[in-house]
Amino acid sequence: MLGKHSKIFAENVRRRCEDYGSIQRLSEQTGIGRITLSRIINEHTPPTLDNACRIALALDCKLPDLLAPPRRRRKK
Repeated sequence: MLGKHSKIFAENVRRRCEDYGSIQRLSEQTGIGRITLSRIINEHTPPTLDNACRIALALDCKLPDLLAPPRRRRKK
């Protein structure tokens, strides 16, 4: 079972991947295998610190951005 931070990380990466493109592209940019990325994004395995840093770099964001809970939308 994954911890809270791993789940938040996976959710944030999944959202950013929609804008970024495919897992294949992210795999090529990070040097992380597609299967490993898929397992991280689908919450089957937590990322190593090295992989988390590579993913953040490829997605052009800071690691804390991927570890922060998503902001809730305000009701109007």
